[in-house]
Amino acid sequence: MNDKQFNLSSIFEKQRDTLIIQGAFTLKQVEDTLSLYKQDKKSSNLHGHKIVCKKDKKRYSIAVQGTNQEYKILLSEQEIVHFIFIGHHKKYDRLTKRC
Repeated sequence: MNDKQFNLSSIFEKQRDTLIIQGAFTLKQVEDTLSLYKQDKKSSNLHGHKIVCKKDKKRYSIAVQGTNQEYKILLSEQEIVHFIFIGHHKKYDRLTKRC
C-alpha cells in the first residue's frame, strides 16, 4: 500500500463535479480510478504514462476507469500526489502540449 498523501486540487474537484453532472462518468468511476492508483499506480488498467513536461518533471496521466480512455486525469507526484486535471482527452492533449 502506498504511504503517500493525496491532494485533489479545487480545479480538479470542480471539473469532476461538472463532468459528473453532464453524465460523462460517475463519482464511483473516479473513486475507483483514484483507489486503484493509490493501491497500484502501475496497474495496466490505468493506462498510465509519464508526461514530458519542462515545468513539472513528475507529471503523469491516467485514464478514468470505464470511459474507454476518453477521460484523463493529470497528476503530479511530488511529496504529495496532486491531482490537477480531469477531463476529456482532447482538452488533456492541449494542456500537455503547452507544458
